[in-house]
Amino acid sequence: MPDRRKPGLTKPTLVALVVVVAGALAMTVALLSGSGSPNGGASGQNGENRAIEPVAPINPSDAEATQPADVGGKPLDVTNPFAVSFGAAGRRTVTVRVSGDGAVNVGVYYRDKKEPTQRLVTGSFSKTRTFEGRFPMVAVAIQVPGNVPGTATRATCTIEIDGIEVVTKSTKRAGALPTLCVG
Repeated sequence: MPDRRKPGLTKPTLVALVVVVAGALAMTVALLSGSGSPNGGASGQNGENRAIEPVAPINPSDAEATQPADVGGKPLDVTNPFAVSFGAAGRRTVTVRVSGDGAVNVGVYYRDKKEPTQRLVTGSFSKTRTFEGRFPMVAVAIQVPGNVPGTATRATCTIEIDGIEVVTKSTKRAGALPTLCVG
């Protein structure tokens, strides 16, 4: 006797078909909603597109600048940790701590360019200063001198601003370039 059942879809085939149709529908809706627009899908209320304008860098020579300024095509001085500033100016207490298991070269430089400290310290060193400025407020260079009896084999620098630890860095690189902590 011939098989008189009507050909039909099996349950797994039906589920796969529903998933494919739903995926195609989702992609169509995404394309039509503007996510492929030149603005990267940025739209305001009611679906109108809004232009996204690029932000110009702040002039590094103007420490108090709040608006972007033309830097005149000069590259940013990466050797100066204070070439760029951010955040609101305020009076802050900055504490620098350096420790090592022997002698460590230390250089502490402040944004206001007053009272820099450069010395060879043994064991630990700490300095606290309160002054007004924007971030970063202080830069500390530490160096393990190397190949000299009594020098450290490791050194650590910690910077606290208003009692909050903002950076800790360590080095074991004897005789290498200094490790810079900026906070």
